[in-house]
Amino acid sequence: MAADDPITVLQGAILQFTRNSRKQVAYTTIGGSFVAAAVLSYIANTEDPTATSLAEAYGLDKSTVSRQLAELEKQGLVRRSRHPSRPRTQDLHLTAKGKRALVTAIEKHRVALEQCLAKWSAKDVATFGTLLARYVVASDPS
Repeated sequence: MAADDPITVLQGAILQFTRNSRKQVAYTTIGGSFVAAAVLSYIANTEDPTATSLAEAYGLDKSTVSRQLAELEKQGLVRRSRHPSRPRTQDLHLTAKGKRALVTAIEKHRVALEQCLAKWSAKDVATFGTLLARYVVASDPS
């Protein structure tokens, strides 16, 4: 395909974006872990989050989620509690430390975004946000 083909350009940009994002993980996430930031964000933004719903949302094995949650509990970022009506289900909660860590990660990420887009016009930033959000929705396999 031609280098100026729009899909080829998008593929290259998405691959480069992914590589760049991984390089920035230590700067913008919790303890250098993108996974930890994603888990905390999920818990904070999901009504009645559980390990099972987390595994389903990210397409992960329950044992993988369990190990990650155990590490976050060990760090004092997450706590589990028994669900009131489903005894085998554990609800997930952010601790005060977890909430602070998530807020800090979000702030760092916002600063990094602002720095990357500092030379863009407000209109271009708005257009990029709209189109990226639209792409994310369209590419969601669920």
